[in-house]
Amino acid sequence: MRCWLVAGLVAAAIGVGAGSALAADAEPPADVSSVDGVVEALYRAVSFAPGGEPDWQLLRFLLLPDAVLAQPAQGSDQVELLTVEEYVGRFKQALESSTLRKTGFHGTVARVSTTVYGRLAHCLVVFEARTDPAAAQPLGRGVESIQLVRTGGRWWIAVIATEFERPDLPIPEDFSPAITSGPAQQGGAARSCGGKLDFNLADLDEAGLMGPPDGKVAVSYELCVPKDQKLVDEVRSIDPSIAIHADSRGRIGCSSVEVLCVGSTHQRGAREVLGKLCALPYVRRIQRTWFE
Repeated sequence: MRCWLVAGLVAAAIGVGAGSALAADAEPPADVSSVDGVVEALYRAVSFAPGGEPDWQLLRFLLLPDAVLAQPAQGSDQVELLTVEEYVGRFKQALESSTLRKTGFHGTVARVSTTVYGRLAHCLVVFEARTDPAAAQPLGRGVESIQLVRTGGRWWIAVIATEFERPDLPIPEDFSPAITSGPAQQGGAARSCGGKLDFNLADLDEAGLMGPPDGKVAVSYELCVPKDQKLVDEVRSIDPSIAIHADSRGRIGCSSVEVLCVGSTHQRGAREVLGKLCALPYVRRIQRTWFE
């Protein structure tokens, strides 16, 4: 097995573990109350420094006991359906037969598309594998389809299906990340800008202000954009008022794979600008914010 494929295998193994919940006092650090938190924990758990190994305890904490791992079979076009324990054995075997334990490993999320409906969630993740986290180019990439369910007051992984990128199956550059987590907005706000905007565009005047005639103000707003420079540049080309705050989650609560963008309606054509932002598939919502 080539080194990059082994690295990709490790990145794919984000859901490996014994599959049982731990005692409350032994729970590893992971935000299992949110889908974003589970995805972040998966790729954090599989990454390790030279001489180390994956955080097996954390991995065990994230899967349902009967979780299924669908993996491409070597040398054929078939897909193997593995139990957690079957996959654990392959994972450890791959570590021992490669140089990864010596070099360390880092699996990272390049793009993610998340959809949530009630107690069901689906994440389509483009992952990258590296031995040196500072390396510009990954050793390999792939796509993982992760199915989650919410039960017992938290999110669990039920299925992970993996496909590795290869010369005859490149990951499209326009593979659009889109995060649509959470319930739909209710009431009038849901009808504004396709339900992504929590204030009404019709309330803005031509100058981008809203409020009573003697007290009109501009509206500041937040949105989250996946950590992809092309997408950030696209948003800023639409809205020149946007400021990027990469180290903040904001009031809107950007995930670990997103950057916070803050804009203002105090500009010409604010309604058109917001309409274009709402139309972007990777913008899940735009939320009004206040500065104290």
